[in-house]
Amino acid sequence: MRGNVEWLFLCRKSNISQEVSTDPYWTRSDPRFSVFGSIGFNRKSGEIVFFDGRKDWSEFDWSKPFVPPGGRNYSDEVGRAAAKKIYDPTFQISCHACHDNKSPYVIDPHIAQSRVGFRSAGDSRSTTFSLGDFLPRRPRLPGAPFRVVGSGYTGTYRNELSQARTVEDPTGNCTSCHTLTTQVTGRRFAADAAGHEPTVTLPTWVQLLELHEEQIVYAEIAAHRTDWAVGSGGIHPWMLPGSGNELSSGTPRLSSEDWRKLSDCLWGAGGSGCGYRPLYTRCPAPEAEDEGSSLADAEIHVLPPPPGEEMKTRLLRVSWTFRNSYGGVPERDDIRINVAVSAGAIPATGDPPQSGEYPSIEQAKGTSIEAISGPVSSAGSSLLIENVSFGGHTKWSDPTPSMSPRSFQIDLPGECNRRTLIRLMPKRFCFDQSQAAFSEADHLIYADVQCGELR
Repeated sequence: MRGNVEWLFLCRKSNISQEVSTDPYWTRSDPRFSVFGSIGFNRKSGEIVFFDGRKDWSEFDWSKPFVPPGGRNYSDEVGRAAAKKIYDPTFQISCHACHDNKSPYVIDPHIAQSRVGFRSAGDSRSTTFSLGDFLPRRPRLPGAPFRVVGSGYTGTYRNELSQARTVEDPTGNCTSCHTLTTQVTGRRFAADAAGHEPTVTLPTWVQLLELHEEQIVYAEIAAHRTDWAVGSGGIHPWMLPGSGNELSSGTPRLSSEDWRKLSDCLWGAGGSGCGYRPLYTRCPAPEAEDEGSSLADAEIHVLPPPPGEEMKTRLLRVSWTFRNSYGGVPERDDIRINVAVSAGAIPATGDPPQSGEYPSIEQAKGTSIEAISGPVSSAGSSLLIENVSFGGHTKWSDPTPSMSPRSFQIDLPGECNRRTLIRLMPKRFCFDQSQAAFSEADHLIYADVQCGELR
C-alpha cells in the first residue's frame, strides 16, 4: 500500500475438478498455484484495475517475484517484455463481476461476512471467526466513485460495465448495511447469504437461461456445504435481517416473499423500488467538484523583438500551472491542455474582450477541426494546439512525481497591433483514447500586441 493506492495479489490453488486432494500441491509449503491475479485500487478516487495471469499457463510459483504489469517504468524494456509473458492480454476473466462492491474485496462489510456468523457464545465452532453482533460501518457508500481503468479491459467489457447497477432492497432488509449489485455479488453471494435460491418472477428468455445456470451453481455450492453448516447449529443462512451476525434460533430468516422482491431487483427485473443507479461512475472532468485539480496563474507575456530587427509579429509566451491531485497519486499523468487561439482588432477604447469574443468551448474541445500539422489544427476561425503537456515532459517517459502544481508554457506568434485571445481547456484522458473529459471552467486570457507603426 502506498498512500491511497493498495494492491492485492491473489494466488489461488485449483485444478480441473476443483476438489482438494492429498496431492502435495495442496500443502501450504508447496509454492505452486494455478490462478494468479492482481488488483490495484485507489481508495480516494475509486479507480480499480485488474490483471490476470495468462490462461495458457497452468502453474505459477509464489516463491519467485512477479514483474509488475507493464514493467517498473517506460524504460524497463526487460520487465515489460517479461510482463507480457505473465499477464493475460485477452482479459478472459471478468474480474469486475465479483469485485463490484465499491472496493477491491469481495468479502467485506459492503456485501458479505461469510465467516462471522455466530449462534451462541458457548459454541466455539460458530464464534471462532465471529465479530459478535457488531456490523462494521461501510467505508464506501453506494454513491462513492468507482471506475474500472485500463483501455484493454474497459474495451473488452464496455457493455457489461455500462449496464451494471447498484440495488436498493425494496423490503428494507438488506441494503442498509450492504451494497448489492446486479452482478455476481447480488445474483450469487446474496442468495447464498440469505439461504434462498436465485429467482425471477417473470423472467425473459435471456434471464431464464442465465437463471438456470446460476441455480446450477447454487446447487453445487449447497452440495459442498458441511452438515454442520446446514444443520440446526450451523451458519447457513449466514446473514439475517436486522440482527447483524446473530444466528440464534429466535432470529427469523429472510422470508420467501421478501427474497422474491429482492431477487427480482438483483436480476434487473424489478421496478422503481429497486433504486437502480449506475454501479461504475464516469471519468471525472478536471476541476470538477471534489476532483482536486485546478489551473491557475495563466498569463501572457509579449516578448520584444531581437535588437535591431523590425518584425510584424511578436513572440507571445503563454504560461500557467496545473495541479493534478486527483486520487492523491504523485505520478498521475492523465491531464493535457488544449490551447485555442484567435485574433481580433484592438478597440480604440482598450476595453477588455467579452466572453463571446474568445474561441468557443467547442473549438477548444476540437469538436470539428481540420489538421494543419501535428497537434496544430484549424477550428473554425481559431487555431487549436492540442494536448500540451507540462514543461520538461517527453512522450513515453515517466513524469517526475509531484503533488505541487506543474508548470506549462507555450510560445505563439502575435500579430502586431492586433488582439490575441486564448482559451485554455484542460482535459483528462480516461484510459480510452477515444474519450476525454473536459473541464467546464473558463480559462480566458488575452494580450494586445502593440508594436507601433509598421512600415
